[in-house]
Amino acid sequence: MIFPAVFILSLVSLSYEVMLTRFFSISQWNHLSFMVISIVLFGFAVSGTFLSLMEARRPGLASWLSQSSRQWALLILFSISVAGSFLGISRIPLDYFSMPLQWLQALYLLITFIMLTVPFFFSGLIIVLAYASLPKKAGWIYFYSMLGSACGALLPSTILPLLGEGRIIIISVLFPLMLALITACFLNCSRPKKLIFLSINSVLVFILFFLIMFEKGIWLEIKPSPYKLLAQVLQFPDTRVTRSYNSLRGRLDLVESPYIRFTPGLSLKYQGTIPEKRFIIHDADDMLVMYEMDSLEDAGFARYTHSFAAYMLIPKEAETLIIMRGGGLGLPCALEAEALKITLLVELPQAAEIFRAQYKLPGLNVKAQDARSYLAQDPVQYDLIQVENWGASIPGMASLNQEHLLTVEALTEYLLHLKKRGILIVSRKLHLPPSDSIRLYAGASQALISMDVEEPEEHIIILRNWESYTLLVTPLPFRTADIARVREFSLSLNFDLVHYPGIRRG
Repeated sequence: MIFPAVFILSLVSLSYEVMLTRFFSISQWNHLSFMVISIVLFGFAVSGTFLSLMEARRPGLASWLSQSSRQWALLILFSISVAGSFLGISRIPLDYFSMPLQWLQALYLLITFIMLTVPFFFSGLIIVLAYASLPKKAGWIYFYSMLGSACGALLPSTILPLLGEGRIIIISVLFPLMLALITACFLNCSRPKKLIFLSINSVLVFILFFLIMFEKGIWLEIKPSPYKLLAQVLQFPDTRVTRSYNSLRGRLDLVESPYIRFTPGLSLKYQGTIPEKRFIIHDADDMLVMYEMDSLEDAGFARYTHSFAAYMLIPKEAETLIIMRGGGLGLPCALEAEALKITLLVELPQAAEIFRAQYKLPGLNVKAQDARSYLAQDPVQYDLIQVENWGASIPGMASLNQEHLLTVEALTEYLLHLKKRGILIVSRKLHLPPSDSIRLYAGASQALISMDVEEPEEHIIILRNWESYTLLVTPLPFRTADIARVREFSLSLNFDLVHYPGIRRG
C-alpha cells in the first residue's frame, strides 16, 4: 500500500498547496500566497528532522511507523489536518494591518502558520517512511511522488471552474480517506479493532460530505478581507453577487448594485445621466466596469472626463487599442469619439467572454491576452492606445503587486505601436503627495529618451481633477493647436493642467 499512499499524498498535498495560493489571493492579497511555498517546505523539513531525531533516540521507530495500522493512522491524521486547517484559517480573524497595534494578531499569524504546517508534516512523514522502509525501491517511490504531484497540479485546473476552491480541498481529502478505508479492510487485527477503524473512516467521510452538501457548501466559501472592495460593496443595500467564475487565474464575481459609482475623472460640470453599470470584481478587489449602453448616445458622459482629452486630438474613425486592467471608461470614450476599430484587451478569458456578451458592437474586438505578449506579436500601428490601470483600492498596496504594464519597457512598446501622430493615454487614481504621477512622468520620459527623443517634456501632457489624473504621450512633439485644444478643454470642465509643453510656473 506504500506506493498508492505516496501517490495520493503527493496529489492531495500539491492540490492543497495550489488551493491555498487561491485562498490567500481572495481572502487577503495575492502577495501573501507566496508564503504558502515556505510553509510547505517547512512542513516537509520538520517531518524529516523529526523522524531523524526520533530514530536516533529510539532505533527502529521508522520500521514501527511503517506498519499498516500506523500507516492507516497517519493517513487519517493527514486527512483531518487538511480539512481542519482549511476550516480553521477560514475563521481566524487575521488582520495583518492591525499587527503593529494588536499583539493578538501576531498570535493569529502564528496559529495560521502552525495549522498550515501540520498537513505537510504528515505528508512528508509518510513519504520519508516510504524511503526508509523500502530503500531499494527509492526510484519507484520518487516516480509515484512526481506522478502524484503532476496530477495534483492538474486537478485544480480542471475542476476549479465547476466546484470552487473550498469544495476541491474537501473532495481531495476523500482520496486518502478512501485509501485508509481500504487499508483498514486488510489490517491484520481483531474484528472489534477493525470495526473501530472502519467506523472512524465512515464518520469522517460523512462529515466531509455534509460540509460539501450543506447549503451548497456555505461553510467552505472563502470570505475576503473587510478591507477588500467586494467585502465593502456587499454592505450596500440591494447589492448582490449574481454569478462567480473560478479559475487558477482568479475568481470573478459579477456584481449588481445601484449604489456603486465609477466615473473617474468626470467633471463636476456634467449634469446629465450616467448609464447603469454591471461590475466584475477580480479576486475580491480589482474591478472591471460594464456600462449598459443601448446606443452610442449613452456614451456621451465620457466626453466630460479628462480621459477624453486624448480622443479630441485623433481623427474620427481612428483605430484604438484599450488595455483594460481594471476600470471600463476607455470603451465609452472610444465609442463617443466614433472610433472605427476598437481592440479591447482583457487579461482573463472569463472576463473577455462577459464583455463580448455585453457589448455586441460592430468594430469591437475583445481579446483575452496579456498586453505585452499581444503587442510583441501585433504589427498594427494605432491612432490611440489607452492603458486603464487605476491602481490598488488601498494606497500602498500597489507596491505589493507584480505589475508590468507601466514599466519603461512597456511604455516604450506602446509608443512603438503608435502612428506618428498617435497618442498613448494612461489614467490613474491621484494619490497625494503625487508620487505616482511623478513616477509615471519619469517612466514616460525615459521611454521617449530610449527612442532618441531629445526633449521628452515636449511630448507629454498631464491633467487631473480632484481624484484622478491622465497622462498623454506622443512619439512626436505636441503641436501648438493640440495644446490649445487641451487647455480649452481643461478650462471648460474645471480640470487642472499639471504639465504641458511650454507651461510656466505661474
